[in-house]
Amino acid sequence: MSIKSVFKYTALLLFLAAAIFGSALQAAETRPYRIAIVPFAINAEKDLTYLRNGIADMLTSRLAWENKVQVLGREQTVAAAKQATGPLNEIQAQILGAKLQADYVLFGSLTIFGNSIGMDAKMVDVSGERQTLSFFNQAEGMGKVIPQINRFATDINAKVFGRQMAAPVALGPAATVTTAPGTAGRRPAPQQDIHAHPEKLMQGGFQPEETATPTGSPLVSAGAPIDAQQSSSLNPAFIATAGSQGRTQEFWKSPAFNTLISGVAIGDVNGDNILETVVATPDKVMIYQGVNNKFRKIHEHKTGSFTKNIGADIADMNGNGIPEIYITGLNNQLTGVNSTVLEFNGNGLQVLVKDSRWFFRVADHNLRGKVLLGQRRKAEQMDPFSGEVFELGWEGAELSASERLLPSGKASVMGVAFNDILNNGSDAIIAYTKTDKLQVLNPSGKAEWTGGETLGGNLHHLAMPTKGRGDQGLNNFYLPTRLKTADLDGDGKIEVILINNFEVAGRKLQQFRNFSGGQLEAHVWNGLGMVPQWKTRKITGRIQDFAIGDFDGDGRQELVAAVIMREGRAITGKPKSAVIAYELTQ
Repeated sequence: MSIKSVFKYTALLLFLAAAIFGSALQAAETRPYRIAIVPFAINAEKDLTYLRNGIADMLTSRLAWENKVQVLGREQTVAAAKQATGPLNEIQAQILGAKLQADYVLFGSLTIFGNSIGMDAKMVDVSGERQTLSFFNQAEGMGKVIPQINRFATDINAKVFGRQMAAPVALGPAATVTTAPGTAGRRPAPQQDIHAHPEKLMQGGFQPEETATPTGSPLVSAGAPIDAQQSSSLNPAFIATAGSQGRTQEFWKSPAFNTLISGVAIGDVNGDNILETVVATPDKVMIYQGVNNKFRKIHEHKTGSFTKNIGADIADMNGNGIPEIYITGLNNQLTGVNSTVLEFNGNGLQVLVKDSRWFFRVADHNLRGKVLLGQRRKAEQMDPFSGEVFELGWEGAELSASERLLPSGKASVMGVAFNDILNNGSDAIIAYTKTDKLQVLNPSGKAEWTGGETLGGNLHHLAMPTKGRGDQGLNNFYLPTRLKTADLDGDGKIEVILINNFEVAGRKLQQFRNFSGGQLEAHVWNGLGMVPQWKTRKITGRIQDFAIGDFDGDGRQELVAAVIMREGRAITGKPKSAVIAYELTQ
């Protein structure tokens, strides 16, 4: 054979080998994941074989995904499991999975003692490359078994296979309720398991009124496994700087709003001893209420097309027992303030003040309660930081300034709060600088401390003519985001709760901002400066505003946030927003 022929046949063999290898690789990449579901062990006083089979069937139906996820046959899995030596654990599960040529092995147990049901389950990666997904829950009554299975299946689909599924709704009879300590006059909270949360739309659980299923990117972005990160005792979805074991993250999410949410606030705006959630959009103010296990809209007020609402606050400052709704707004040209004050009159919202030139912000003080702050921009100044910050009160039917909190030019009231944040028995002011850095100010406006990290991050702004150029150029003067103070964990120290949105260009572009995600954080004074205490995991989308209160009537406070999932610019299409809530366990 000639050298030319040898090269020819060698090249042909190499081509065939590459084709075969490529086909095998492509087949391996495109074949569905294989799951072996081992029937759960049942620890009970009576034979509950039917329940074990039912659990396996439920998990199979919820995890099987055409061309994506294949659940192996039960007989095949049971036969292989019987050959295992000793109790089934993660190592034995990996050995079992290897025999079955499975990618994952799911096993667990159900313990029934009296009326108490405990479920313990694990999803093991046979290769060992991914951390085991663990699940534990304990509840009262057999009726809670299905919600637990649904919740675990939802976690597996989302965290292992990146599959987002709508939570099934199966409302049961009304639960027995008791009044929690310290909630006299409030609606009693339903007795639920220790991980109960509005996100669980099961057995009388809290559900949105709207039936539309939100679409788009998941709010909680993928990242390190939950159990690999330390969690705050306030909520397992909060990352703590030190402390506890991780648990399954929990939050509730509303159906999508096909508009931008400008602000959110919580308060009893109609005097029925139930807290309502006020959601402001650029041209509307909507009141939602958690009633009969639904988050339903009970009223809507249009503020008009000549005003762009940018903030919402609630406080009873006129002392009539019905909190007012303070809506900060700008004119359509974004060159001036055009705010509104509303109050519920028994039939709907009536306008108390229209076309106000005040920026509004309500500060929560641990001793004084709610304090209304206001700021008027000086007419000759373009900067929204110009103007003194005052405490506001009512004189007849008009709002007026009383005590001055800050002199002119020190801060924008939209990002100001005051309390005993230094935990020394005296009030100090916390505010954002013009570059979105935290600063602690004394009453004279002197900065006692300024942080080095850029936080906050807003798209609300004033568009003012460039100095010396008339109407030929505009400068965007961005407003800061909300700051709140509270002792959420009950340790006697005041925390500062804030928004931290992540800007794509690091805010190096003065006139343009684009945010990729955000999180809520709590900072505390450590004697030298403000340091993070906990933060939520990163949320896909920009956080516009947040509030703290019992928005679902379960007797416990929630951290409620307005998230902009899509800004609605010309390229990205219509805007889309949502309200999310984290349960606070303290």
